[in-house]
Amino acid sequence: MPKSAFKKLLDNLALRRALPAILAALLLGLCLFLLILPAVESQFSAQDRDAARKRVDRAWGLLEALNREASSGRMSGDRARAAAISALGALPRGPDLWVAERSKGLLLGSAPGAGDPDGPAGLMAEAARTSQSGVLEAARWTGPDGEPETGPLYFKAFRPWGWVLGAGVPDSLSQARSASLRTRLSLILAAIFCLAGLPAAFVIRKDIRSEKKRSRIQRGRENLIKAMAESEERYRTVADFTHDWETWRGPDETMRYCSPSCQRITGYPPEKYFEDPGFLDKIIHPEDLEAWRVFMASDQAKQGETFDFRIIHRTGQTRWLSQVGQRVYGRGKRPLGVRYSRQDITERKVLEEHLRHQAFHDALTSLANRTLSLDRIRQAMERAKRRERHCFAVVFMDLDRFKAINDSLGHRYGDMVLMETARRILNCVRSLDTVSRYGGDEFVLLLDELSSPAEAIRIVRRIRDSVAEPYVLDDKEALTSASFGVVFGPALGRAEDLVQDAGTAMHRAKDSGRNRIKVFNSRMRADTVGQTILEKDLERAMRGEELFLLYQPIFSLPSSDLAGFEALIRWRHPKRGVLEPDQFIPLAEESGLINELGLWVLKRALSTLASWQNSGRGPKDLFVSVNISGRQLFHSGLPEKLASLLAETGIRPQCLRLELSESAAMENVKAGPSMLSKTGALGVHLSIDDFGAGHSSFAQILRLPVNALKMDRSIVSRIDKDPKSMDLARAVVAMAHSLGLIVVAEGVEQEGQLSRLKDLKCESAQGSYFHRPLDQAEAEALLGEGPGPDDQARPGPGC
Repeated sequence: MPKSAFKKLLDNLALRRALPAILAALLLGLCLFLLILPAVESQFSAQDRDAARKRVDRAWGLLEALNREASSGRMSGDRARAAAISALGALPRGPDLWVAERSKGLLLGSAPGAGDPDGPAGLMAEAARTSQSGVLEAARWTGPDGEPETGPLYFKAFRPWGWVLGAGVPDSLSQARSASLRTRLSLILAAIFCLAGLPAAFVIRKDIRSEKKRSRIQRGRENLIKAMAESEERYRTVADFTHDWETWRGPDETMRYCSPSCQRITGYPPEKYFEDPGFLDKIIHPEDLEAWRVFMASDQAKQGETFDFRIIHRTGQTRWLSQVGQRVYGRGKRPLGVRYSRQDITERKVLEEHLRHQAFHDALTSLANRTLSLDRIRQAMERAKRRERHCFAVVFMDLDRFKAINDSLGHRYGDMVLMETARRILNCVRSLDTVSRYGGDEFVLLLDELSSPAEAIRIVRRIRDSVAEPYVLDDKEALTSASFGVVFGPALGRAEDLVQDAGTAMHRAKDSGRNRIKVFNSRMRADTVGQTILEKDLERAMRGEELFLLYQPIFSLPSSDLAGFEALIRWRHPKRGVLEPDQFIPLAEESGLINELGLWVLKRALSTLASWQNSGRGPKDLFVSVNISGRQLFHSGLPEKLASLLAETGIRPQCLRLELSESAAMENVKAGPSMLSKTGALGVHLSIDDFGAGHSSFAQILRLPVNALKMDRSIVSRIDKDPKSMDLARAVVAMAHSLGLIVVAEGVEQEGQLSRLKDLKCESAQGSYFHRPLDQAEAEALLGEGPGPDDQARPGPGC
């Protein structure tokens, strides 16, 4: 039976009243059948067994009496036996009795095993073994009616005559008595149930009628209550289950209603606001409390105007709420007070703040971005207009060799350096200063409210020293420095102009050797304007005939035979005269013209070398060496362009040597091996120029597939005077030779220097001691003269 049906059955009042009588009757029946009936049956069985035993004993006593008569001589033995058989057969009815003799077999009754030839004999033998008497618990015999019987059987031996007496208690007799007893007990129980059921049935009938009447009344009451509950539920559904916090204040400012949403929004239950109608004022954020009170005192709070304010949640969190209020009226325009609806807008405010932060802050460092930085500078400029002696400074900061960190360690470590740099800058500035990431590794600082320009310099120096400390990034360490440009306000113009001026000063600091601080002045702006004009002039020069090449002779040592030339570019400016490479090559690299300019140099140098070889001038293995910048080398497509030029001019690849400065090679050490390998695969020789002037190591050089090193003139110039320079030159030559590289010394100006280089077994040398840079005609004349130093040579502008 399902649980719900069983519960419904138990809920019936009539059944509950009749249940005790029913349970008592069941208990009585169980007692009769489980306790009394087995005891009665056991008693009947014991009586039957006792009757069988007594019957056997009585028969045995009769035989003993007759035997005494025969022994006394009053009758013969045969007569006594016959009398015994007759007397035993006349005994009153009882348990089956049998008599057997050992020699004759069964004399009276049906003994166990009577159907077997030796059944009685076997029983007699059993009787003999058990002395005079015994019992067979599960014997079988044939009853008087000829039916087989089973049950316990008692026997006793009468030894004087050799007789065995037996009496059995049939199981069928016990079963019949048990069945009769159960029937009588069942009838008694049925009568008891009937007697107990009549009053219960009367009570149940009466209760059923009463229950029906009560049910009708109850259903009517329940329908009425249900209708009222549904009406109230509809109201509560609208009022209590709104997501917003709804309140209703009466005309007397008492709280008439407060929705349960207040606990979700504020953490306090509605009872708190009923007990204290002014409790909301106590949890409003202190910064918004005054504005809240002014708003609530105005008519706007009761006419649908919204107001956003903060509260302190019960957990201590700050949440934003938006409130709107509206007057409510009853019948006849009777004022009922004001209903307020408050919505939790914390997520919206957080999102707005997040978007505002993203719009004005850098995603990586969380510093101010360019937009916010310029806005703060504009505000500082406006304050300077209103105040006297208002001093501020704009600082443009750029990390030195940051590209090398990105290339060697990877961009992830580069980002970590930027984040750590931002943290270090913030630790060095004041709370009123603004630090922004302007882009890449560039930072712009606004140092406001300065007591003097010297205070700004002190702050910048602290930042410079902090940035110069090692950066420990996971399991790696990086070193860098920073260059600073500073411009002081107040100043006229735009905020962008101040940043540009500070950037100009920063670039001047980089050009001066990095890790420096430069303060902007008007001359820097003029130089910048001049650089812009020079860039436009360079574009024009590349289209015209203002660019030309000079050729610096390179001689083999110790024979001093002419081995080749280094091609050096010059610019014949119409107004500024002949310009050296260091006056326009950096400009070409910054403007992106370096690739086009480098290709022009390669074409002109290879064409000139081809004309010399075709005319038979100079040795067959005469080479030309061309300087290339890092940007040009790692520009995609350079190997293909070189192959095309070599095929076009017919120059053997071994006759072209490309020289890459040591600093450019180290800045591109990560991509260098693959790009240089592609170029070297053509057969072109590669050299590291100005070796010894930078900070490279032979371990780094080993990673680059180069053929030669050009020892920097700073080492060669002191080789005959300074023992340390000599030791350094000896180390460079020895280690280069151990790596299978040849060494070319540049800047040889004196015979003593040449002598030292020969002692070191340096392979080649160039410099003013041999020849100044020559134009094409002078170089062709030198090729015609043959090898040897030019005794008439005069120092030129250098190579």
